[in-house]
Amino acid sequence: MEKTSISSDKAPKAASFFSQAILTASKYNLELSGQIGLDPASSKLVEGGVAEQTEQAFSNVEAVLSELNWTLDNITKVRIYLTSMDDYTEMNDVYESKFGDTPPARAAIAVKELPLGALVEIECVATGDEVHDDLSI
Repeated sequence: MEKTSISSDKAPKAASFFSQAILTASKYNLELSGQIGLDPASSKLVEGGVAEQTEQAFSNVEAVLSELNWTLDNITKVRIYLTSMDDYTEMNDVYESKFGDTPPARAAIAVKELPLGALVEIECVATGDEVHDDLSI
């Protein structure tokens, strides 16, 4: 999938770890439900803090994407929900490690609470040129 970062000098500059916007010329669009740091084997939140939950949430996103033979590179938009903006830097350190030179557009939002007492939830939009042959769409 080819994606191009779009930016404007007339808007505030995006930080190095996300783009103002991403343009794709893709056929398929996937809206992923929010993922929290649930271990799929135990159905419990992973132990640790926001970094561990962020890692697990991304692992869960990657598992869903893999059903289409897609990766995090297919993500064009991320929405991150945090129960405390005090966790922003720690979450962001994990987030930055997940994306390459053309990171997706992004929003980070503080919320009162998340399911099961999670500290972070990650919701994504992904696009791709193709999906594996087993899917009939």
